[in-house]
Amino acid sequence: MKKSLSLLVAITMVFSMFASVAFAADKAAPTQNDKFNALKDLGIFTGFPNGDAGLDQNMTRAQFAKVLALGLNLDENAAASKYSDVSASHWAKPFIGAVTAAELMQGKGNNKFDPNGNVTIEELAKTLVLGLGLEEVEGATVTGASAWAAGYVQAALDAKIIPTFTNYKAAATRGQLVDAIYEVVGGEVVTVKSAVATDAKTVEVTFSDDKKVTKTLDTALEIGKATKVSVEYNGKTYEVEVTLEGLKVAKATQTGAKKITLEFNKAVTKDLAIEVKYLSTTVAVTKTFAENLKSVVLEAGYLPAGDLTIKAGDAEAVTVKAEAEKATKVSITTESLQKADGQDLGIKKFNQFGEETSVGQTVNKNVYNSTQGKDLVTGGFTTSVASSKVNLSTDAAAKVDDTIIVSAYTNDGLSDTKSFKVTAASSATKIELSAVQPKKDKTRITVGETGLVLPVKLTDQFGKELKLAAGTATVANGQVKLSGITFLVGGDGAVDNFTVDSNNVVTVDATKAGNVILSASNPATGAYSTTTFKVEAASALKELKLQNPVGMAVVGEDVVIPFTALDSFGGTIAGKDVDLSKVQLLTTQTVAAKYPKINAKGELVLNFTTNGTATIQAVIGGVITSTISFDVLAKAKIESVQGLKDVATTLESGASVDLAAKQIKVVDNYGRVKTIDEISALNPTFSVGVVSGDFTYANGKLTATAGKNGTGKIQITYNDADHVGAANALKSSEIVVTSVKTSDIKSYEIKSVGTVYGNKDNKLGDKYSKTIELNGKTEGGTVVALVSPAPAFVTSSDESVLAVNSAAANVSGLKAGKSTIAAYLNGNKVAETEVTVSDATPVATTVKLDKSEYSVFVLAANGSQTATVSVEVKDQYGVVITPNGFLTSKDDTVSISGLTVTAVKKGTATITYVTSNGASATATVLVE
Repeated sequence: MKKSLSLLVAITMVFSMFASVAFAADKAAPTQNDKFNALKDLGIFTGFPNGDAGLDQNMTRAQFAKVLALGLNLDENAAASKYSDVSASHWAKPFIGAVTAAELMQGKGNNKFDPNGNVTIEELAKTLVLGLGLEEVEGATVTGASAWAAGYVQAALDAKIIPTFTNYKAAATRGQLVDAIYEVVGGEVVTVKSAVATDAKTVEVTFSDDKKVTKTLDTALEIGKATKVSVEYNGKTYEVEVTLEGLKVAKATQTGAKKITLEFNKAVTKDLAIEVKYLSTTVAVTKTFAENLKSVVLEAGYLPAGDLTIKAGDAEAVTVKAEAEKATKVSITTESLQKADGQDLGIKKFNQFGEETSVGQTVNKNVYNSTQGKDLVTGGFTTSVASSKVNLSTDAAAKVDDTIIVSAYTNDGLSDTKSFKVTAASSATKIELSAVQPKKDKTRITVGETGLVLPVKLTDQFGKELKLAAGTATVANGQVKLSGITFLVGGDGAVDNFTVDSNNVVTVDATKAGNVILSASNPATGAYSTTTFKVEAASALKELKLQNPVGMAVVGEDVVIPFTALDSFGGTIAGKDVDLSKVQLLTTQTVAAKYPKINAKGELVLNFTTNGTATIQAVIGGVITSTISFDVLAKAKIESVQGLKDVATTLESGASVDLAAKQIKVVDNYGRVKTIDEISALNPTFSVGVVSGDFTYANGKLTATAGKNGTGKIQITYNDADHVGAANALKSSEIVVTSVKTSDIKSYEIKSVGTVYGNKDNKLGDKYSKTIELNGKTEGGTVVALVSPAPAFVTSSDESVLAVNSAAANVSGLKAGKSTIAAYLNGNKVAETEVTVSDATPVATTVKLDKSEYSVFVLAANGSQTATVSVEVKDQYGVVITPNGFLTSKDDTVSISGLTVTAVKKGTATITYVTSNGASATATVLVE
C-alpha cells in the first residue's frame, strides 16, 4: 500500500458501514439490487426517474464522475469543467469539474470529456487501484486487457476487487460498478455501542470500534424524555435514542474535618449551585471540582457536627452526618537520627480522616539513649514544630551507633515508638548527586541567582537515607565540607554558599558563568558522585517590540503602549523588570517630562504635549527593534455634564446625600464619560444649584428640607480652563430629585455587611466590629436615603457566633458560623440578613502604597534626596492592619532603608512592598 490513502478509501469506509449495517441482521449475502439500494440511500447512486436501478445498463462517464465526486465529498467545481462537449447547463458539469480538479478523470482529447461515453472495466479497475493506494503490477500481461491497463487490472484481480472477465475493454455496467465497490468495502460491521446524554445539549455516542462522537444539540433535551438524535460518523448518519438523566448525588461523604465530597452520576459545570445547611443555618463552603467534573470537595471554615443537608443544583437533597474532628493517631515520621542538632522528630497527630491536626490532648515525648542508659528529652508540646526537635551533636547526648528510642504519646492512649541508630553523614556508602536545576518557570541558570536547589541523596550500607546537618558553608580553595562530605567545585563556572535547611534541602548561589563540574565524595567510605551543569551570563535586554496604544492617545493624558521585551536568550522579560535606561525611544511628537516610564503594573506609559501622527522607534544598542505609528489627538475638552453616579435621588424628608466630584459625570469631545475627580488635570470646578423644590445644597451635600416633601430639580454647573466664567460654563440637564414622607417608606433593607472575623477575644466596637445601616424602599422598590440609617436596635439569632451591641447597632464575631441579624424600628422588625462569621486568622491580602510614583533627586553638591513611602495593608475582612513586611528594589538606582527610598543615580526604579505572607504592591521611583 502507498503511504497516502486517497479517494476511494473514504468512500469505501462510508459504503462499508452503511452496507454492513443494512444487511447485518440476516447475514445473507446481499444481492446486487441490495447493494445498489444501500449506495442509493447514501446519495451516491440515484437511479432513473422511473425508479429502475438500470444495473444492466452501461455506466456513463458523467454518471461515474458524479459517483466519485459525491462519494468523496469533493466540492462541486463547474469552473474546472472547460470541455467543449459539456454545456453550462449540463447536469453533471459541477461533478465533472470536481473530478477533473482532483485529477481522477481526464478528457478524451480535443478538449472533449465525452460525458455520454462508456466507462470500461479496465478504466474502472485503474481508478479503484489508484484510489485505494494499491501498486500497479509492473510487467503484467492480462488476456483481454489493453497493454496500458494490464498492471492495474492485475492489481485489482489480486485484491479481489473485480472478478475475472474475458474482455476488460468492454463497457462496465452500472451493476458491475456497484459489485466492484461493494467488493472493495466488505469490512467489519460498525454499530452503535452506547449513546448517553452528558448534559441537556450534548450527546456522546460510542461505536463498536470504540470511537466516540460528541454531538451538540440546538434544542435542549428534556429530563426523562426519550429523544431521537442523528449523529454523523465517518460519513454515515446513525439515529440513536437518548434520555437525559436528572442530576443525582451518587455518594456524599465526609472526607475531612472540614470537607465533604460529593460524587455525581454525570459531569456537572463549575457554576453548579451547592447549598450546605446545618439545621436552618447555611454553612459557607468553597468548591473544588475534580478534573472530570464528576465530583466536588466542599470545604468549610467550620463544619458543625451533626446532620448536614446538601442541595446540589436540581438534584434531590442528601444528608451527611458530620463527625466532630478528633485525634486518632500519633506518629513519629522521621526516618533517621544523626549526630547533629535541631533534628525534627516529625511527631504529628492525625485525625480520623488522616489529616494532620492540633486537636486533642497534648503529646508527650521521651527521647532515651539506651546505649548510654539516660533520658535526653521528656515533656509535652502542642503544635510547635520547634518543640518536636532534638539535639544530638555532643558525645554526652549521643555517639555514632548509639541506639535512641523515641516515644510519643497522649494521656488518652494514642502513642508511637521508634528506635534509631545514630548515624553521621560520613557513614554514607552511596552518594547521588544531580545537576543544579533552574528556578521555577525558568529554563536556565544565570549568574547572580541565589537559592538554587542542588539535589543530594546520601544512604548508608542498609539503604537508610542520611541527612546533612543544617547550616551554611562557603567555598575555599575550590571545596566545601558539609557533615563530612567534601564538595569540589570545578570548571570555568562557579557556585558558592552551600546551605542546608532543616528539611535537608541543599541550595547554592550561581557566582560565575561557565560550565560547572561539581563532585561530592565521602573519604571515610569512598562514596563518590559527580554532575555538571551550565551557568549562563546574566541576561540583558535585547529587543523591545512595541504595539499600538490601548485606546486613544490624547495630548496631556497617559497612554499605555503594550510591549514585549526579550532578553539575550530570547526569553520574555516581565514589564516591571525592564530597565528603560537601556532603551532609546525616538518619537516624532514631543513627550512630557518624566516620560516615557514603566508604571507600577509594568506597562510602558507615554504622555504627549503635541498632537499629530506619532512615530516611535525602540532602539537598543544602536539597533531599531520595532517601530509603530499612531495618531495623537488634541487635548480633550469637556463638552457636557451627563449627570450623577451612585447617588440616591429619592430622600426621606430631612435626609442628606453626598454630592461631590466623584458623584458627577461629564463627557468629553471624544465621547468618554468620566467623573470630575478623574479629570483633575483640567482643574475643574463645579457647583450644584437647586432649581426648584424644597432642597438645599451646601458643603458637598444635597439635603431635603425637613417637613417638606415632593419633587424638585437641581442643575450642575461646570467650569474649567476651556469654560471660564458663567457665560461659558457647562450645565447639566435639570435632574429630578424627590423628597418623601417617612410614611411613604414601605420597607427597609440592611446594607451589605460582608464576612465578619470571629474570635472569642473580639470586643464590640473594635476594628473587626461592623455597624449595621439601613436603606429605605418605596412601594415601587425605589431606594430611599434615610435621615438616620441606623436602626433602633439589632438582634442576632446566635450571639455565641455574632454578638450584638443593640443600642449602637454594632456586631462582632466570636466564632465561625452563621447568624441572622434583624434590624428594628419603632419596636418592629423591618429587615434581616444572614451574616457569615469566619475564624480564619486575618492575613494581609491587599497592599496599597500612597503613590504610584515617587520623585527623588541626586543633588550634585548636597548628596541625595529621600522619599518616605506610606503603605496601607488590609486583611481579607477589609480591615486596615499593621504593616508587617519590607520594601525592596531590584535596581541600584535607589537604596532602601525601612520605608525610606534614597536616590543613588539617575534613572527609573521599581520598588515593591512585600508583606510577610506574600501580598505586595509596587510603585515607580523617578530619580533625576
